[in-house]
Order: sequence, then C-alpha cells, then structure tokens
Amino acid sequence: EVKYTERYRLGRLLSGITRHFLLMTATPHNGKEADFQLFLALLDEDRFEGSFRGGARRAGAADLMRRMVKENLFKMDGTPLFPERRAETVPYKLSVSEESLYRAVTEYVREEFNRAEKLNKKHRGTVGFALTILQRRLASSPEAICQSLRRRRERLEKRLREQALLQSGAVSFDEEDLEELDTLEDALEGGEEEAILLDQATASETLMELRAEVETLRALEAMAAGVRDSGQDTKWLQLAQILEELFSSAGNLGSCSRKLVIFTEHRDTLRYLESRIGVYLGRPRSI
Repeated sequence: EVKYTERYRLGRLLSGITRHFLLMTATPHNGKEADFQLFLALLDEDRFEGSFRGGARRAGAADLMRRMVKENLFKMDGTPLFPERRAETVPYKLSVSEESLYRAVTEYVREEFNRAEKLNKKHRGTVGFALTILQRRLASSPEAICQSLRRRRERLEKRLREQALLQSGAVSFDEEDLEELDTLEDALEGGEEEAILLDQATASETLMELRAEVETLRALEAMAAGVRDSGQDTKWLQLAQILEELFSSAGNLGSCSRKLVIFTEHRDTLRYLESRIGVYLGRPRSI
C-alpha cells in the first residue's frame, strides 16, 4: 500500500494541469527503487503507473532527468555559482604512546570479537556492533576513547556488583529485570542508542570473565588518560599547526576575522577540541 503525502498529492495535481513541470532535488534516489519510481510518476504517470514490483522493471529516467554537479553550475555572467572546493588529506604519524594505545585497544576488541563468536547469533551481533563503535572512537581522539572506556568500565562494574549480589542471595530480581540490551532495537528504544550499546554489550558470561574484562578496561582507560594528558596528541598537534598557518598573518589570533569550521563525529572529541582551542586562543573555557 502506498500512502501519499499531501506534498505528493500537490505534485500530482500540478503535474496534471501544467504544461511544463520541473522537480529539483539533491537526492533523487534514496536507495529504494519503488520510491524513486513514484517520484518519476509525477513526470510520466503512464510509464510509471501502478505499484512497483521488484525485478518487473527498472526506471529509465535518461529522458526525464538531468544531473547537475556544483562544479558545472554558473551565474548569468558565466562565473561559477559556488566557490572552488579543494580537499586535501593531511597525513600524520602516531606517537609511540598513541601507537601503544591503538594496539592495546585493538587487541582488546579482537579478543572480545573472538569470544563473541561463541555466543548466540543475536547477542554476537550486538557485541560486534558495540566493539565496532569502540574502534571508531579510538580513531577520533584520546579523549573519546578514554571516556568511552571509562563509561564501559563503570557500566560493567555495576553489572558485576549486581550479579555478585544476586549469586550471594542478598537481593532478588524478577526475570524481566535481568534482561540485557541484546539487540540494537532495544538500545534504540532506550533513547541513549549507541552509548547504551557500547557500554553494556559484552561477551563475558561469568563473574570471573566479567572481572577480567573490567580489569582490562581499567588498564586501557589509564593508558588512554596518559596519552590525553601528555599533550602529545598527534592529531591535535597537526590541527594546531594548521591553525597557526591559517591565522598567523592576523597577528592576534583572538581578533582574527577568518573562520574555520571543524567537523567531528563524537561529542567527547568536540568538548576536547573546544577546550584545546580555547587554551590555544588564550580563552580557556570550563567544560
């Protein structure tokens, strides 16, 4: 069943009463062929009539569609509509301490993956996804991996205490209380999404295994904190050099009128950079 939006109904109405009809979009195809053909039906209803059936037909849109890239768009006077965009990848080499941290966390992830292979399929997928998140944060910044390891350790320590109390008979839980976040769907419904999944998904099944994992996380956390506090974060040093090159001509960096936009994936890295850049500009902020 196709549920038409009011906007789609408006498009269909306009396509039927106008001689010329132009649709503009940055994303004509979202990976769903059925949706794409419904949009094309606004332009040629006869050709794309009826519900899409997989494999029945593919949309031939060459005569209906023109793809324009930013580099080929010009103003009426012939000048480019958009400024030239130049992309450059800046290489950097990890310091000795950073490389040691990278290897240690990678080894932890590898061992946990191997242990997760022995679990049931549903739990294995959840643990694997959580470990993948951990690797992404490792690549982001020492602060991101340090905070991620800390939160994971604290969550697993809490679970360790609860399981120890349960085994000793000091407390009792209903079966519903003992359910873990074993699926991605559960984590998404919880609102904390990725953070919950990363902090709670573990391949440890016994108290002994859980204690060993907590100790491993504690050692990795200390190592990450050492890298962060050493001031030898290679990616930050590289960024600081770029800042110096971009703004050195301004004399006073704090009064420079030039602008720089920095993108990062993780909030921990964002706060870390906010603090570092504040110190660099002589305006440290408490975060």
